[in-house]
Amino acid sequence: MPTINSDETQQDAESRLLGTASFDKAGPGEPRGVSPGCGKGIVKFILQVLGVAIIVFVLKRYLSNDITPLKLGDPYQGGIVFSIDASGQRGLIAATEDYAALTTDTNAAFCISLKKELDLYKVAGVAGWRLPGVDELKLLYLNRRFVPALDTTVPTGNPNKNGIYATAPANDCSVTGMKFSDGRITSHPELTYSFHLRLIHSF
Repeated sequence: MPTINSDETQQDAESRLLGTASFDKAGPGEPRGVSPGCGKGIVKFILQVLGVAIIVFVLKRYLSNDITPLKLGDPYQGGIVFSIDASGQRGLIAATEDYAALTTDTNAAFCISLKKELDLYKVAGVAGWRLPGVDELKLLYLNRRFVPALDTTVPTGNPNKNGIYATAPANDCSVTGMKFSDGRITSHPELTYSFHLRLIHSF
């Protein structure tokens, strides 16, 4: 049995004999055998973790707020923003001019050749341009004042001045058109050269 000094308990003496650090006597309600230094280390570690978490949170908020939101009509990625979400960071852009198809195929094969062309098409190094869907074409018409060089003339039979913009063709090459003079929707059995093609891009 270890020798017990007058100012220590038997448990303190045993701890001293085993080479462990001398523990302070536990106060009322405190568990015995736990070093106060150990508790302080845990608290310090928790505070450090919390500090890092707060710094990361603040940096994320700062960086996100530092991004200038886009708005309708802004030039972006080689096009013009014509649809934007509440954050100002997600939306649709339209090309600044109608797409001039390079294909020399007949009307019947036009949509097939066009798809191959668009797979390789880029503006300002950005790929992924496409013809709009019906809802996207409606948005383009709604915000047409922000997009340059759209043909809003009343269709007269002139294939170069018909004011009709086409959606992406379906599998059978049929398309939906919209008259940009009044916003009316028209259906057509196939995509032909007589339509205006305005490409869009999501961001």
